[in-house]
Amino acid sequence: MATIYEPGRALAWLQSVLTPLASGKAWHGVAAIDAQPPFIVYALQAGTDLEVVGAYRVWNDGVYQVKVCGPATMSDTLASIADAVDNALQRQGGVNVGSDAVMLMCNREQTLILPENVVNAGQWLNYILIYRIYVQAQ
Repeated sequence: MATIYEPGRALAWLQSVLTPLASGKAWHGVAAIDAQPPFIVYALQAGTDLEVVGAYRVWNDGVYQVKVCGPATMSDTLASIADAVDNALQRQGGVNVGSDAVMLMCNREQTLILPENVVNAGQWLNYILIYRIYVQAQ
């Protein structure tokens, strides 16, 4: 079995699933400076490999942050997008991610709603969903 960077496969899967959920699209790491809200930003927070005897990696257990962002005046829209994100990701599994990996499980672990003062844009809200995603090379 080939060695791959499993988080890269999870990030590609998140991009494909999240992009259609918000009119401002989904962005890895940081949104484009001209991105129009509402938009989604996602990133890998941490990942741990499960290894067995012989240094064989079974899977990568990654923790991913998905953040729905927009002005506080759009709070109902942001909440609806957070609902759509959870419906798209929660309890998914057995999904091929690329030609060389499978996403075994995706499960939400935490949620937060954080206000943020954005210069010249007023107050924004960030609906944050934290997911654990297991990816295994095939």
